[in-house]
Amino acid sequence: MSVKQGVTRARVSGKGIEDPDGRAMPDRGDLGTRMFPDARQLLNAMQEGVSSGNGPDGVGHDETMKGKLPSVQSQWKALSPEAEKDQRRYRRILEKTTGRIDRKWARLVKLRPGEPLLQASLGRIARDIEAWHAQVERYVNDPRAVDDILDGQARALESRIEETYRQAVEWRRRRAAGDSSQRRRKWAERVRSLVGKRQRQPRRPIASSGSDGEEPTVSLDRAATAAGLSEDEAASVESDPRYLQGMAHLQTGDWEAAVGCLEDLLSAHPGSERVRQALDQARFKASVDATTRVRARYWIVPWGRVVLYLLVVGLTGLLGVIGTQVFRNQVSPALAELRMERQIDRRRKECRVLREADDLDAAEECCRELLALDPSDEEAKQGLQDIAAKRELERLYEKGLGLEAKGDNPAAEDWEQARQYYENALAKYTEILMRSPQYRDVPLRITGIRQKLRIADLFVGAEANYEAGRFREALEEYQQVSRLNGRYHRDLIDGRLFEIYMLLGTEIIERNPPAPEMFPSALDYFEEALRLQPRSEKAVLERRLASLFVEGQTRYYRGYADDAIPWLRQVYDQRPGYLRGILVDMLYDAYVRSGDESRAAGDIGLAYEQYRKAASLSVTDKTLALARLESITPYLTPTATPTVTPTPTHTPLPPLPTPTAKPTPIPPPKPLASYHRDIAFYSEDEDSPGIWVMDSAGGNRRYLGKSSSLRKQYDALVEEQRYSPDHRYYLFVRDARKLAQIFIWLPRHEQYGDLAPQQLTKLSGICYDPVWSPDGARVAFVSQENKSDDIWVINADGTKPRNLTPNSWQWDKHPSWSPDSRRIVFWSNREGHRQIHVMDADGQNVRNISNTEWEEYDPIWIP
Repeated sequence: MSVKQGVTRARVSGKGIEDPDGRAMPDRGDLGTRMFPDARQLLNAMQEGVSSGNGPDGVGHDETMKGKLPSVQSQWKALSPEAEKDQRRYRRILEKTTGRIDRKWARLVKLRPGEPLLQASLGRIARDIEAWHAQVERYVNDPRAVDDILDGQARALESRIEETYRQAVEWRRRRAAGDSSQRRRKWAERVRSLVGKRQRQPRRPIASSGSDGEEPTVSLDRAATAAGLSEDEAASVESDPRYLQGMAHLQTGDWEAAVGCLEDLLSAHPGSERVRQALDQARFKASVDATTRVRARYWIVPWGRVVLYLLVVGLTGLLGVIGTQVFRNQVSPALAELRMERQIDRRRKECRVLREADDLDAAEECCRELLALDPSDEEAKQGLQDIAAKRELERLYEKGLGLEAKGDNPAAEDWEQARQYYENALAKYTEILMRSPQYRDVPLRITGIRQKLRIADLFVGAEANYEAGRFREALEEYQQVSRLNGRYHRDLIDGRLFEIYMLLGTEIIERNPPAPEMFPSALDYFEEALRLQPRSEKAVLERRLASLFVEGQTRYYRGYADDAIPWLRQVYDQRPGYLRGILVDMLYDAYVRSGDESRAAGDIGLAYEQYRKAASLSVTDKTLALARLESITPYLTPTATPTVTPTPTHTPLPPLPTPTAKPTPIPPPKPLASYHRDIAFYSEDEDSPGIWVMDSAGGNRRYLGKSSSLRKQYDALVEEQRYSPDHRYYLFVRDARKLAQIFIWLPRHEQYGDLAPQQLTKLSGICYDPVWSPDGARVAFVSQENKSDDIWVINADGTKPRNLTPNSWQWDKHPSWSPDSRRIVFWSNREGHRQIHVMDADGQNVRNISNTEWEEYDPIWIP
């Protein structure tokens, strides 16, 4: 609020002066007359009584005092509240005025004027402000003194502050203009010095405009120029004592003195516009003070507005009461019911989530809380029934697990007890399956128990056949047990298999009559025995002898007698009676044939040696060898006395007797495992369907056949690749959370016994066809992680699974490692039909090695 809008410039009305809030202040002049009429009458009566001579006893005075005193006291009591209100109002106005003065003073101090006269004026104003604060603190509770302070000192002090602020602003503008002019002069002098000019440029006055929101002011130079005065004359006006004194009177509110000083100054400087403006301002303020009167204003009560306000308040209160009753009787119960329904719905959702998560304890507690909220809630009741059913299923499941654990891996002689445990567990699982077909892994456990029962039956049958001497039947059943569960009585079954392999191989060798055509089977038996017990000396010897005989026999039947003799001779030197004389007969015939071939070639000496070796063998009939020796002996005996004889004529040797022809047996097929580093696979060639082999480049393709024996050998190779290189770990596929994943069967621990299988893959798609790399570091498998069947590789510890053949729809299946663990063979339908492909172990350099029009699949790299 500016000074012209403050208390000190209160507007005048017909009933007195009003404060800024529009309230009338009482006039001090008639305050006593209006407030104490009875007191004046009392004083007048006392004066009349004294003057009329009522006597010194003061009878008339006492009566007058007794009659008037109660009226005076009542008027005083009625006046006290009004006086207190006036006092608070004056105090509030005084605080506003003080704040306004402080703000104006703070704004003035921020300018920091450097002119000496302004600094002196600032010092005087600072002292006056301190005096003002002191008077305010002193007379704050005195309404009459406050009125005098507001009318006199506040107005003058504010005017002085505003005038000084205006002068400070003007001074800053002049200084800025002077600095700018000085810079221009220096620049002009520098330019003139450079061009040799010495003339001084005239100074131009610079006008200064006011800041935003203020009227533009004119500097002293411009005002002097406009009035026809020189700069010296304008400066003399400002430095005139009358000008300074008049301005000081203006600041203090002494208008008459200010008018006198300024009139004298104007007579001395009639052309000064500044002096004229100051004089007009002083005269105007003097006329205002002379014509303004402060009168008291009576309070006027606006009864119409008061009644309207009361009606509004009453109506509002009535509506509030009615609204409260409506809220309490209707809205509040509805809201409570709505909150209860929301709470029940929220609790229902929580119970469903807990039941789906099989958190039975929390779910049961939740359902009971729901029933406490709504005893008729059917979902909560059904939830409790479901929880009870699940608890019963869990109890049956735990009991089945315990029975299954008791039946796992018992001693060989306790198979009946293990079978009983398995059957009881199967009964528990079946009961669970009838109540909940998808409960946990119950279907898988039922399948597993049935397989265990089958394994147990096979084992019992194998043991019975072994004890009865039916070794071939026992061998088949033992092999089935090993294929179904390689850990089931492993040590016992391995020992039984070794004995059976050795017995069957020896049986073929010692058969009477001998059957040389079955020797490849005997060799296979001995190799299987060595796989089970590599350090068995007997197995090593029998395999060596059988292998030597097979190689010699093959060469013998092909007619290569000289090549067959070294192989057969080694067997004869080690065991002369091998194959009940078949070996020695074959070696005898090979020597004779070799001698005949040497004799026909003219090498009598070699023929003689071969006949001699044949005659030295322990055969029953040596007639042929002795006859051959006798027939060629004369040709080896030298002449006793050398004589000259005629040229001898050639006497031909007697013809050799034609030996009896023997039927040449068909050599048996080689075992599939003997095609080392080749790739065996199935082919649907129309002419030769079945098992084929080829090299890693796709060449040297050979058809082996489609016999059951070949298929068994192929299955055995596939099963072999699931074992780790040291045969201590085994890969198999089992469901994990309804997804087929690959697990590792761990070896039996010496202290803890059978360990739980370790899950190798943890992908979101099913995984199958695992094969262990020959170096034991990685496992290749097939996974549907990316919605297509791809070849994956993972470290043996379950880390770093990676997709080697990422596809969108193609099938890549049946991986198999190369013997050096550097490549992988698999089949794919990326060309439209199944073909054999080979790639590097990192998925690079994929190439088709089949390149046929028919389908070829399920490759296996033979180690």
